[in-house]
Amino acid sequence: MKNKRAIIFKVLNKIAALSLIVLLCLPPLAVPFQTFAMFVSNAESGGNRFTAGKLSIEAAASTAGFVPEAIKTGETAYRSITVSNNGSLPFWYRTSVEKIDGNTGACESLRLVARLNGMLVYDGNLLENATSTEFSGSSQIGDSSAVDQWRFETYFTRSVSNVPYDGQCSFKFVFLAGQIGISDSAAGFSDNTEILNNIFLNRAATPNVDVIYPDGGQLWYVVAPQCPNNPSCSLWCSTRNPDPMNGDCQYKIRWTAHNPYGADSDLRIDLYYSNNSGRTWLAPFATNEPNDGEYLWMVPYDTAYVSHTARIKVVAYSPNNPAFTDWAMSERDFCPPMLSMEDLMNQIAAEAETPGGGSSGKPQAESDASVSPSEISPMTAEEINSAIDQIRDATSTEAADDGVSGGAGKSIEIKPFAAPGNSGAGPTIETIAGPPAIIPLPSNEESATSTDTE
Repeated sequence: MKNKRAIIFKVLNKIAALSLIVLLCLPPLAVPFQTFAMFVSNAESGGNRFTAGKLSIEAAASTAGFVPEAIKTGETAYRSITVSNNGSLPFWYRTSVEKIDGNTGACESLRLVARLNGMLVYDGNLLENATSTEFSGSSQIGDSSAVDQWRFETYFTRSVSNVPYDGQCSFKFVFLAGQIGISDSAAGFSDNTEILNNIFLNRAATPNVDVIYPDGGQLWYVVAPQCPNNPSCSLWCSTRNPDPMNGDCQYKIRWTAHNPYGADSDLRIDLYYSNNSGRTWLAPFATNEPNDGEYLWMVPYDTAYVSHTARIKVVAYSPNNPAFTDWAMSERDFCPPMLSMEDLMNQIAAEAETPGGGSSGKPQAESDASVSPSEISPMTAEEINSAIDQIRDATSTEAADDGVSGGAGKSIEIKPFAAPGNSGAGPTIETIAGPPAIIPLPSNEESATSTDTE
């Protein structure tokens, strides 16, 4: 009886435990057909490397420009250019010519010969159309150890009459590089470089220039800048004889400049002053002036302009072509003495007391700017001694170190002026010491030369 009860009790306990398990699992079992799962997988890739690349084309010219830069018809100018790889990527490239500026006639008259590493790659007009030319071939450069050598030759092919006298052509060589192995021209790396060029037409004939005044022997004055503002001083300037100024104390420089290929008005003018017979020149006192044949100039109140060996140089040129230029200077020396404002007023007062006006009672001679050199009479001894007295009064010891020949304390021989063709300058009149006497002296150069004045 006791055993039956024990068995019944164990059965009831198992039923209770099973019921509890069923109650705990019942909610999840109430949602049918849902199953949750997660899968995880790892993968690795090794041996990868990324490298930055650079495409750079370099062009270097052996000279700053074509040599020579100015050529005549029939002459040839040369220029060499080296193309190299300045990056890490190999590239192909093509070469072209593009016009920048200049005279159309000159650019169209130029012919170009191009050689790559000694091989002819182009021989034809510099510009195949109005603006550019592209060479048919191209080249490849793999790395920095490889270079291409270009040699360009250019020359005028048309007759001189068809090329403007002021001909100039500005153009550039363009080297355009692209990445090798990229079929799409819009993709991949690219680079370009340019070399600028100028070619001028150098005519066999140049402008014909002549200095009319001053041509030598004149007595100009370096006067104080206050002088034109004083009525008496202004009148003194305008009544100088034989070399008058205007009321503003300006001298009229005169010249002729003829253009053999076009209108004279196409030329421009620069003016220079020399205090040593044209061996050296001060900075130009007028530039880019019209070629109208005259220029008014008041000599600067500066000891650099005080000289007994002064000359004027006139340079005529084309503004479009610096190769088309020429110049001329005064045939003989002239002299500008310096007069301070006080010196001028004293001289004006002295002239007012002189019968007939002027520095002496006799009439002044005609300006030698209007007569030929052979008609200029030598100065008399009395005239020279009178000029010496005026110079002593007008020249102070402070102005002795003025850059002209003959410094303070140096003896200077004063000789009468001799016109070309005379046997000599005449006897010595007087020897003085001190600042140089500013009167006309015979020039050592009877004609202008270009060998020692550039």
